[in-house]
Amino acid sequence: MSQSRTCLNFRTSLNELKALKEEFYRAYHSDSIVTERGRQSVAEIKKRIEEELFALRQRIDSAEIEGFMSLRKQYESQVDLLRRAEILESEPGMKDGEVLFFIKGIDERKYYLPTYIEVVKKLMSKRELLETKADQGFTKLVLIPFGMGIRTLTAKLHRCLSRYKKDQPDTALSADGVLWTASDYLNGDRDGTIRYYPKRLAGSNSGGQTKQERLAVQRQTGETGCGWDLLLFQADDEGLGLRSIPLSGKGEMKGVKRPRKDIVTGREPEEYLREILEGQTDKSSPYTGEVGMTPEAWIVACMDELEFTGKLLDKETRGNAVILSYLTGACLFGEGSIPLAGYVHITRQFSLSLGAGGGGREGARNAVLL
Repeated sequence: MSQSRTCLNFRTSLNELKALKEEFYRAYHSDSIVTERGRQSVAEIKKRIEEELFALRQRIDSAEIEGFMSLRKQYESQVDLLRRAEILESEPGMKDGEVLFFIKGIDERKYYLPTYIEVVKKLMSKRELLETKADQGFTKLVLIPFGMGIRTLTAKLHRCLSRYKKDQPDTALSADGVLWTASDYLNGDRDGTIRYYPKRLAGSNSGGQTKQERLAVQRQTGETGCGWDLLLFQADDEGLGLRSIPLSGKGEMKGVKRPRKDIVTGREPEEYLREILEGQTDKSSPYTGEVGMTPEAWIVACMDELEFTGKLLDKETRGNAVILSYLTGACLFGEGSIPLAGYVHITRQFSLSLGAGGGGREGARNAVLL
């Protein structure tokens, strides 16, 4: 919607509110106010004014967010992606024609997808952070069904990659299998082996939470979007996919208000995690508000890249570089091992495995958690 059209709509809404206010004033000061019917009429007008004010605030918030990113278009595209991947289920809502989308969680509970307006509210509650991170390029929205089991999600990704292989038989994917996943991750979110958003890697206590613990906290606090991670990634130049992980020596500075140096390949997992943790405690850090990717986030990011760019995530052609990504949003309890994911050139498969890099092509991709 153009800026002039948006201003016109706001002006119309303000005129309607002004008319309602005048109507309320006349009704309140009329002789009928002493009657039950008169008081009921005033109460109804007051309710209409409150509803109109609430709707106007929502439209203003939405317009402000759209100034940073094409949020509505991205949100609707994400919903379509998750429906086509058969991740989302649906049921009728309370209002006529309303459809509610949800996932079936690892605990068999329903976790409802946040609405567009709820996403807007989340962003507005972090407006100052949003300004900083949008300036650094974090404008790519990806909706992550965190509450769903990894085994279920990897099966969905396998189908997506298999369809891609079928549609493009010459693509660099093995005919014997397009995705390999270590058993530690297939069952790790069920048995508590995987700890999410760890604070450290050394020792048996990572400081992270199991999936069940994190979901329980979200339910207890009544958090909007319980069971979902709403992430903002750095967008590629076209604004369609995720920005590639920069190779060592090829990093850039992004952002004007708070310049952020790229996180490049060739570092140890502990170093990537350390920058995330520093950003969580130091609000002046250029990495403030950022988290590492979880296996669930990486799985949906792979689907997203296929859907919106037609490419395989991190399967680069720059000097035959293939980037593997440390998923620093998770680790294995007791081992401190961070997942390593990406396209493996030798097997021509995507792999979600234990963090055993060492080739210098390993990196990490951060996101902003709303």
